[in-house]
Amino acid sequence: MRAGRHVGLPGLPGIGSRVPAGDVFAQYNGAAITAANLNSVYGTLIAPGGASTVKLTENKQGAQPVSLTAREIYPNPVIHSEVITSGAHRIGYLVYDSFDAAYDDELLAAVKKLKDGNITDMVLDLRNNGGGHVISSNMLSTCIAGAACQGKVYEYYRYNDSRMATVEKTERETGKEYDTAAKKFFDEFYYGDYYGVDLRNYALNMTRLYVLVTGNTASSSEAVINTLRGLEGFTVKLIGEKTNGKNVGMEVSKFTVGNYSYELAPISFQGYNAKQVTVDKNGLAVDTACEEWDGELKDYGDRSEPMLAAALSQITGQRSASVSGTRSTAPGVRPATDIALPDLSNRPNGMIVFLPAAEE
Repeated sequence: MRAGRHVGLPGLPGIGSRVPAGDVFAQYNGAAITAANLNSVYGTLIAPGGASTVKLTENKQGAQPVSLTAREIYPNPVIHSEVITSGAHRIGYLVYDSFDAAYDDELLAAVKKLKDGNITDMVLDLRNNGGGHVISSNMLSTCIAGAACQGKVYEYYRYNDSRMATVEKTERETGKEYDTAAKKFFDEFYYGDYYGVDLRNYALNMTRLYVLVTGNTASSSEAVINTLRGLEGFTVKLIGEKTNGKNVGMEVSKFTVGNYSYELAPISFQGYNAKQVTVDKNGLAVDTACEEWDGELKDYGDRSEPMLAAALSQITGQRSASVSGTRSTAPGVRPATDIALPDLSNRPNGMIVFLPAAEE
């Protein structure tokens, strides 16, 4: 069993240093991990019952068991940010795991770090970002494009036929204006005020963006790519694997029945960029195909990590071992292709829009 990308998350003291991404475990609570018990072990690790403690042992000679105790966490989706210097290039690298508006302050702090670093290029790592709040995707896109997006359409929205036929009512319900020429509702980029924050102070003013993507890249992540492509003169290059292809989103409604409170989030709209292009339902094709697995799983920011290395190579013009076809396969380790793990994720994915509060 291999340590995944989310072992060493920010805000989890001690865990990341003891179990870095890419470590391979051979034993669980003293017993060998096999194809027969893998699903059971995986299920216990991903969805433990209560504050259980387990011991994992690496696949290394003389390795000692590491104890991990389950606890409730609220992981910061801003996984990693730094400025990589290579010659005249100052490359901003940002790893963002979920468009969660509760962590917009942390996202803005990461963007400010890149701005203060006077970056000349940017790599946005969305390989595991399945989507989230549309306002956060708009905010991030605005910061990346900067002044070029002022007064421009961020995204057009098409609702079902009945809502499209009642423009004034839908404007009240959604808080979005209607464009009579485009025959769709829309949001503009948030250049300027974003809920009390002046995004002009965070403007990176990029004209080209490299995005690291996989099949896990979906919805609001794809919206960032698509909406920036809707700006004239802005180029987005995709590196990795074809994206998910989720071009629709949800509106969240809350209601109470008796003693129970509910949230209902049905699919209710399809998104388009300013050029009225939507995300292909089959996914966004990459400009450079690249696999994350290169004999081992490397930490975010590792210059030899294949996807990041491919982006850095394109930016600087200097090739690295990770993009030249050379692979350093770890002895006795290979990615499993014949095992189907259960889907135990309860993370909300998709483009999520909260409706305006109803007028009293």
